[in-house]
Amino acid sequence: MRKPAEGVWNIVRFNWHFYALAAGTVSLLLVAAGLHSGVRPYALALVALISVPVVVSLLVSYYVYDYSGLYSFNWLTIEEASIPATIVNIHAGFDETSQLLHEKYPPGNPAGF
Repeated sequence: MRKPAEGVWNIVRFNWHFYALAAGTVSLLLVAAGLHSGVRPYALALVALISVPVVVSLLVSYYVYDYSGLYSFNWLTIEEASIPATIVNIHAGFDETSQLLHEKYPPGNPAGF
């Protein structure tokens, strides 16, 4: 069973340096906006240009990986007559799905691993 927001947390954990860079840049821009009123509109515009895509990306990732039920595999239905003898799971190195597929189609099942 996946924990709440586990998908988003994995994205942040694997790409932490990008989020740290964005947070540091936004912090510096906010300091600059507070110190110099002449640069305030430009600094705040840059803060929005950095923050909005980051937040939207994380919200979309939350929807896809944590809210949508993607990892419940309810969308993956195999009719009994067409169950393959082997299931091949191709992933990019961070495997979150093999165990879930293994639980849905255990080894004793004709569709097992």
